[in-house]
Amino acid sequence: MNKFITINLSWPYANGEMHIGHAGSSLPADAVARYHRLKGNNVAFVSGSDCFGTPTLLKAKELNLTPEQVTTHYHKLFVESFKKLDFSFDNYTLTNNPYHINFVQDFYRKMLARPYMQEKTDKQLYCENCNRFLPDRYVVGICPFCKNEAKGDSCDHCGKMLEPEILLEPKCKICGQTPVLKDCKQKYLMLSKLQNEIKENFEAKKQHWTLSAIGLTERYINEGLQDRAMTRYIEWGIPLPVEGDPRKIYVWGEDVLGYASACKFYCEQNNLNFDDFWKNKDAVHYYFHGKDNVPFHSIVLPGLLLANGEGYHLPDRLISSEYVNLEGEKISKSKGNIIKTSDFVDYFGSEFTRYYFLRYINDKKDVNFTFLDFTNTINGELINNYGNFVNRTLSFVKSKLNSVVKLDKISTEVDDAIKNTFDKVDKLYEDGYVSSAVKEIMELVSFANKYFDTTAPWNTIKTDVELCNRQCLEYLTLIANISIMLQPIIPKSANKVLSWLSIENCFIKYNFKSDIHLKDFERLFDRIDFDVVKKDFSQFIK
Repeated sequence: MNKFITINLSWPYANGEMHIGHAGSSLPADAVARYHRLKGNNVAFVSGSDCFGTPTLLKAKELNLTPEQVTTHYHKLFVESFKKLDFSFDNYTLTNNPYHINFVQDFYRKMLARPYMQEKTDKQLYCENCNRFLPDRYVVGICPFCKNEAKGDSCDHCGKMLEPEILLEPKCKICGQTPVLKDCKQKYLMLSKLQNEIKENFEAKKQHWTLSAIGLTERYINEGLQDRAMTRYIEWGIPLPVEGDPRKIYVWGEDVLGYASACKFYCEQNNLNFDDFWKNKDAVHYYFHGKDNVPFHSIVLPGLLLANGEGYHLPDRLISSEYVNLEGEKISKSKGNIIKTSDFVDYFGSEFTRYYFLRYINDKKDVNFTFLDFTNTINGELINNYGNFVNRTLSFVKSKLNSVVKLDKISTEVDDAIKNTFDKVDKLYEDGYVSSAVKEIMELVSFANKYFDTTAPWNTIKTDVELCNRQCLEYLTLIANISIMLQPIIPKSANKVLSWLSIENCFIKYNFKSDIHLKDFERLFDRIDFDVVKKDFSQFIK
């Protein structure tokens, strides 16, 4: 029976162009979405541009534009970048569209009628110079836990969720003055009352979470969950659905609900049942995000879904990735240490970009992108290993066997190698460990090249034509199955190779053809010349 799979990719803030680090760390979500479609599952792959909140307001002030103008501009650029990288979204939307706003307000109406959203008076930072309460991103200071610089909502260094009021040496980001504490009423999500249910979901599913997601979530639960304000006094946000109330919903209290609103819109547009995806205990939900976003997906989102009380499906698989650095340094817009996704893909193409980042993005350590490593990886693995095996095999079959192979059996050695790799790769894709899946596939490619060299068809064609035919069938079977497994990684190239073998619309499963007639083919890839790359990207290469 086909499963209902929701692939949820974290929403980029619409306040700047997308750089290769963000795009690269987002690619595993697309690969897993493609994998599940190729398994025959029902997939909803959703994300969108995060429009509300202080990051957009700050950018609007910087550019002397309205928040709407800023979000419209960057949303368009995001869509173009994702399209260039061949992302297969079912719905890429934005949080300031009316559908999402209506969904969130309806969600909050139901939540406000239940005991898990309560009004509390607490101290909040107030800037007397700006004459306003300061939302989290309007405050910068020192993290009280690790003593590094931090934003008002979280610390990028230690991963702690923060409130601006607990920062050391707080400053107003607008004017630089030190704010003071004043009484302020806000609506709070009562996470302390939901701790047992959040913990129960965590314990039941943590075996499917990455290590950083497990570690951070476990720490929060063991320390005891703290109630969190879900409203702000801010001019740019979704209004709280209470007549006459000027407060807006906190950005992390509404953007994570975008996974559900985007899926619901997709279902309505495609005559699908939203409840099959979001109110179905047998559905599977993936969440792909950076390690700094873990608590918002593992604590805040389940808290909201539970507080609403309508039986929404809680997170199943949290795939948190480490950061991408550029030539040994943190990617930084202010330092100019940034490469726009669109520029990178225009230069290198989507297939090389996809392969490199899906080969290296992981949950254990940061990826240090260098142009030399990129060149060596593409030339050494994708071109010399996979591309070379495809080209040498097809060229031999065309020249020596007139592009036709007709036999119905291959050796146990080759058959076992393919099936064993399929078993490993299938589980790795299922678990969201895409980089490990790529490594397994490329090990099979290395086996295939060695097998070609060992069996030496250029000799057997002279001494035993039938044996040579069987060897060529084995090479082609290896190519077919390797390409099937690579479809989520390099879809254009993999499907091109499959079309040369007259294999189309192939699902992720073992494939064997006993009668192969090669179609016309061409060289699959062109090598990258590092000297040219070094000249064109000299400002980044150390």
